[in-house]
Amino acid sequence: MDPASPLDPRAPSTPPPQGRVEDRSPQLGPGPGEPEATRARWWLVALPYLAIACFVTLRVWVDFAEPQRKAPEWVTNIYADRWALYRVMAYTCLPLALLAAARLHAGTRRWLASAWGRRATAALLGAAVLFTGLNYTYFARILRQPGWVQTHDSFHYTLGAKYYAELGYTEFYDCVLLTKVGRRMPAKARIRDLEDYTFGRVRQARQRLAKDDTCRPRFSEARWAAFEADIEGLFRRANKPSRINSRTLGDKGYNGTPLHAFVMGKLGQAVGTLDIVTVARMSLIDVWGICAIGFFLCLAFGWRVGMLSSAYYFVAAADRFDMIGGSPSRYYWVILLALAVAALARERWARAGVGLTVSTALVAFPVFFWLGAAASFVGEFLRGRSASGKRFLASCVIAGVVCLGLGAAHGDGVRNYTNWVDDMRIHSVDFKPRDLEPGPLTATPGFGLGLKFAMMHSVREDDRRTRADRVREYRRVRAPYKTLGWFLMLAALVVATRLRPAAACVLVGCLGFWALQGTVGYYFVCASLLPLLLAAGWRSGAQASAIEALAPGLSPASRDRWAPMICASLEVALWMINFHALYELAKTEDRAKMLQVDLSLGLGVWMVAALLAFAWLGRPLRSLRARA
Repeated sequence: MDPASPLDPRAPSTPPPQGRVEDRSPQLGPGPGEPEATRARWWLVALPYLAIACFVTLRVWVDFAEPQRKAPEWVTNIYADRWALYRVMAYTCLPLALLAAARLHAGTRRWLASAWGRRATAALLGAAVLFTGLNYTYFARILRQPGWVQTHDSFHYTLGAKYYAELGYTEFYDCVLLTKVGRRMPAKARIRDLEDYTFGRVRQARQRLAKDDTCRPRFSEARWAAFEADIEGLFRRANKPSRINSRTLGDKGYNGTPLHAFVMGKLGQAVGTLDIVTVARMSLIDVWGICAIGFFLCLAFGWRVGMLSSAYYFVAAADRFDMIGGSPSRYYWVILLALAVAALARERWARAGVGLTVSTALVAFPVFFWLGAAASFVGEFLRGRSASGKRFLASCVIAGVVCLGLGAAHGDGVRNYTNWVDDMRIHSVDFKPRDLEPGPLTATPGFGLGLKFAMMHSVREDDRRTRADRVREYRRVRAPYKTLGWFLMLAALVVATRLRPAAACVLVGCLGFWALQGTVGYYFVCASLLPLLLAAGWRSGAQASAIEALAPGLSPASRDRWAPMICASLEVALWMINFHALYELAKTEDRAKMLQVDLSLGLGVWMVAALLAFAWLGRPLRSLRARA
């Protein structure tokens, strides 16, 4: 234990003088008492992230100047397929879990704090970030889709945003049928009606459009020519005419928020024709942003916590870059969210408020993270400290007004928001199966993750349930699911009043999203921020711990005894849950079961355990009663 640490019983507990704000912003590099030269080597921390971004940029620029039909031979020589890569990623979790477990022993904790221990830890974490980052951003993507670009997702969220003013949320697929590429679709192919999500045949849609063409008059001649050129370029393959399959027009259309439509619409118009090469290069913005997350987390939480969080992000089983990587803008929201958490840790309240607000305006559900930070500021207000909360709230209001204005600055103006709400209302319930009795409906995506799916899913090796069966199961568990979800959310908000803003943001955001939302698994990439809750086990000094700040009612000796053990135990469990999920995925090749059972249960139990630990340490109810 560093004698300068506030966890040390010998450390003074005198508060800072009146009028002076204590500087709790974490410093880059090792804790207090270590050489200043080591602190200044920020470029060493940036190296693995810069190497990942540069490597992926170079490979995409060189390999995908033209669409590719298969992965480069040197890639398949390393990994036979993506399931082999998942197996390697699973085993990568084990040494990082052992590193966390080493802190359970006092002797190894002292060695890790020594000069040689720090060097060994830095080497291990740097190598882990580089290895897992390359696997996540490049190898997994190429093994799943050799052409790099996720054409299915790019079609919806890049093309749909660029032409949102003409297509809205309901006319997308009908307008595609009128293009040259759409006319090549077989008449018997299935197509989804985006007004009610029911399925029909392309032949029926063409007959309806022949009688009442509601699409073509929406476009000017120039915009229609650009629309056709974009579709032709996006689905172009070497020596073959561009084609769209029925799976693409059987999805749920474009569902981005008005702000997302504005941002991607302007970006799409700026780059010109959205051919497959242009889209591939646009997607590199996401790669650079993901690498920036790791570096800024190192600045905010220290290089150990930052690199561990980065490695966990790169191996997180919930989100795999092979699913929606190669599609521009799909990670903008999580980049802004992570940067906002880093700003909260460094007490940059205005930047944090802007980041959380814009992230929420892009995809809506980061509102759970905003509520967590707000609950922490409410706790500070009740304890008589409100200046930071006022700056945070003011920045949120200003950013919110700007985002609302930009979202209404295109398309149908203010009606963009009512149109989006209507679209979400349909999107959240999907369609009603013919053989289903009347009653409440819900969307049940096959790759869902959350409390809803954990309670609905029958743990069987061979799950052949139809959509009607899944909705019936949801109706059976709906009441206990809603009750338990809201109880956990309210409990997390109460505990958050005793958490620092960064920790409150992560805990309430992840737990609330899991308990109340439940959506496609790759959105749960936000769970990659969970290791940030365990910063207390790694750092010492004035910026040390999320947990140390939770428990002012406990003696320093008690905090010193319990905080490291709780952090290390939770961290080991987090890595092992992820190891099990990846191992099962590689073994069974069943992503739906991995998400709905292994992760929905595993991460849920872990977050509830973390909530209980923080509740015990923070004593939130006792503190609020004392204040009252």
